Amino acid sequence: MLTGVEEIVLFVVNAYKSRQSFTHALILVDTYLCLFTFAVTGSLGAVISASEDITTFLNSTLSTIEANILADVSSAQTTIVSAVDKIAGGVSSIFGGGSVNIPQIQIPSVSELSNITIPDTVTKALQSLNNSLPTFEQVKNATDTAISFPFELLKVFAFFYMCQY
Repeated sequence: MLTGVEEIVLFVVNAYKSRQSFTHALILVDTYLCLFTFAVTGSLGAVISASEDITTFLNSTLSTIEANILADVSSAQTTIVSAVDKIAGGVSSIFGGGSVNIPQIQIPSVSELSNITIPDTVTKALQSLNNSLPTFEQVKNATDTAISFPFELLKVFAFFYMCQY
């Protein structure tokens, strides 16, 4: 008898359809489970994709920044040397004298930009989480199990008390 009631409850929950009639093909409980599962996995998929894109963009941008800084420093060095050579040439023609040696501008810390990489641990953790999410069928089975649990307990108690009589 308890098994019958349990199966009726499961049937009603799983077959509960729209309020208009029971002939509609849309099953609300399963639809909500499906939508919930889709929303979670879809959202997580979007976050994983964004995380991968951001990591790739930042890693490629850092090396570009390094190259641009080095190019700008080289250009500035060339301009400074040219200006000093002109000034020194003008001064040495008036006063006579030797040439001026200008040291190269060095920015050793710029090369560290190429060593910086954004780790993909966040993306890997999100992918691991996504892989551990239950499928629609697993969620449906868990729902049925949760609904059946009190009935299974009642069956055990009923059997126990029936045996005592």
